Amino acid sequence: MTMPKNRTPKYSTAQIVEALRASHGLVTKAAEKLGCAASTIYERKRGEQAIQAVIDESREEIVDHAELALRSAVLDRQPWAVALVLRTIGRKRGYVERQEISGPEGKELVVNIVRRPAEKPDRAIPDAV
Repeated sequence: MTMPKNRTPKYSTAQIVEALRASHGLVTKAAEKLGCAASTIYERKRGEQAIQAVIDESREEIVDHAELALRSAVLDRQPWAVALVLRTIGRKRGYVERQEISGPEGKELVVNIVRRPAEKPDRAIPDAV
């Protein structure tokens, strides 16, 4: 539900931006500070680039903090952190998880490929969905 065009918003963009900054981009906390519903801020962010920008900046900041904590955990040789970095960032260097598929008792897996004969164009049957 959008606000009618002739209606003046109860909260200015500056007020919403200030509340979002004070709440580190958390919309529900900003709404509590303003005394409105979170949906009010969500609706306003659709039309106000400044509101969306504050939310985006706050999310980027928290990701920066998470990366810093992850870096610290890797430097402390925490196994979970080392594994996570190798599995994600280390993919470019070949650190990928893969599954070896084998037949019974680790022997080779035999796959039989069965091809159906080509259909005549006038009698073609569409593939099943």
